[in-house]
Amino acid sequence: MRVSVTACLALGVVAGLALALSVPALAQHAHGAAGGYGGAGKRDQRPAPSWTDAPLLESGHSRRQALLRAENLRATEYWVSRPDRPEPELLATGARGVAFAPDKTDPGGYHRLIARQQGPHGARTATTLRYFSKPGPAPYALLAQALPGLEVVPATLPREHGHFRAGETWEFVARYNGQPLAGQILTLTSELGQSVRAATDAQGRARITLPERFKRAEGGHRRATTRFVVATTLLQGGRQEQAAFNDHFIAPQSEGKSAPLGWGFLALGMLLGAPLLRQKSSSQNQETRP
Repeated sequence: MRVSVTACLALGVVAGLALALSVPALAQHAHGAAGGYGGAGKRDQRPAPSWTDAPLLESGHSRRQALLRAENLRATEYWVSRPDRPEPELLATGARGVAFAPDKTDPGGYHRLIARQQGPHGARTATTLRYFSKPGPAPYALLAQALPGLEVVPATLPREHGHFRAGETWEFVARYNGQPLAGQILTLTSELGQSVRAATDAQGRARITLPERFKRAEGGHRRATTRFVVATTLLQGGRQEQAAFNDHFIAPQSEGKSAPLGWGFLALGMLLGAPLLRQKSSSQNQETRP
């Protein structure tokens, strides 16, 4: 059976490049923010996180539902904003934690989850996002839907099954009653102790680069996640409001790549194709002789 020289060379090149640019296969996918859960309505005995005093909303590890737990605030309200119905819907009031799962008629994709603490002297708002593996609309309306008071949200989100990654630069939006806040200071803090500050522009947007330090997976195939929060504070009419968005990031795309090995396979593919190339060249010379 004759083998095409072009096919052999192409096979070698593709094999080399694929290995050079590949990331080790991971059998499991992490969806939603990292964090445990004490159970809806049960008293959570875990201490408050020491790496930040910003309001946080954790959504647990369950794949089918979000097990919400507020940290660094006494949540008086829990809300959800769905991709097809971005107007926030009240889930519970006065609970330590609450479970949420899309019903059968809901689309999948990103859902925005909110915990709020309201008081006479101010408010604290924690926002996170949870991805449910089911076809759903793009989250443009979800992110554009404004809440009353102060809030922080990403301007865009990772694509389906995607993640924030260490070292990437993302835009975050600060707004008050739906209006962008110019010159507002946003502070990103990671659970590994790194902190980044940036001021918003006239559209209320700030570009923030996620920290370079990240957690690495130890054994098994589960992808390690590093928690982060983007927070801001505003004094308005004698009241102090604090709002934050929290999620997690994972290793950069370059982590685990093996360029030398990949280039080695590329060279091997070309080396294996060289004899066939010479053979074809010799055959063509013989055919052209008079």
